[in-house]
Amino acid sequence: MKIRIAIADDHAIVRDGIRLMTKTETDFEFVFEAENGTDFLKLLQLNHVDIAILDVQMPDMTGLELASLVINENNHCRVLIFSALTDEKIILDAVNKGVAGYISKDASLIEVKNAINTVFSGEQYFSMKVGEVLYKSFLRKKDGLVKMKTDLTAREEDVLKGFAEGLSYKEIADKLFISPRTVETHKENIMKKLGLNTLADLIKYAIKNGIIELE
Repeated sequence: MKIRIAIADDHAIVRDGIRLMTKTETDFEFVFEAENGTDFLKLLQLNHVDIAILDVQMPDMTGLELASLVINENNHCRVLIFSALTDEKIILDAVNKGVAGYISKDASLIEVKNAINTVFSGEQYFSMKVGEVLYKSFLRKKDGLVKMKTDLTAREEDVLKGFAEGLSYKEIADKLFISPRTVETHKENIMKKLGLNTLADLIKYAIKNGIIELE
């Protein structure tokens, strides 16, 4: 069974790129493209689509407004945001609306393919840049830090504080005289102690518990 893909983006070069990419993958089928939300919705009513790839900035409605309509009216269609915008508020709004994934437009074709396959399988996918924005947003919240300190070691708290201050993996590693890989390990341990498995779970936890709030 092929993964049926449609895209809404007001830039022809982006639509062309996604269409050409699908032709190189035997598991993908390009269904249709649209340069705005209105046309996308009309075409969606006439076609079965598994993955809707949506830009955020479009002339008639935003990709997030379109995402809400697609998700509410098509339970089988998973939404993947593909945007150059990686602002915290926009990303959090997208997650809150129920998108299956969010990747930045500097992603490679390999990552785009991986994102499509991941969200089609029922999981969520966030590119590294988007994931870092969400993770740091989560950890920056003072209440979140208090809630997350349960059973954490002193070193895990140090790593946690580093992320809360907006430091990168390398900056935290240099500050604590450990390797970036060790920082990653500590982050994984923090998530396990919270009973979470993925970055997507962490984001859901943050929103559900009011640690991340949309303004």
